[in-house]
Amino acid sequence: MIKLKFVEKDDPVTEILDRLKKMALAFKEESLEQGEVELEHSDIQLEGEKAIHQYLDEIEGQLGEWWYCAC
Repeated sequence: MIKLKFVEKDDPVTEILDRLKKMALAFKEESLEQGEVELEHSDIQLEGEKAIHQYLDEIEGQLGEWWYCAC
């Protein structure tokens, strides 16, 4: 399960949450006292919007390949 940790639910965090929902990924929201938004997934730990969006781009690509059917 993906854990998204953030100080407040501002626009950048909402954008990440929307992407997670759109991809129908299981995730849990956790609060941070300070710092940048963080994402944990298995043994992967990311910090910052840019790194998180790059990772979500990778997952989105994998989901596209998984759903692709050459029937």
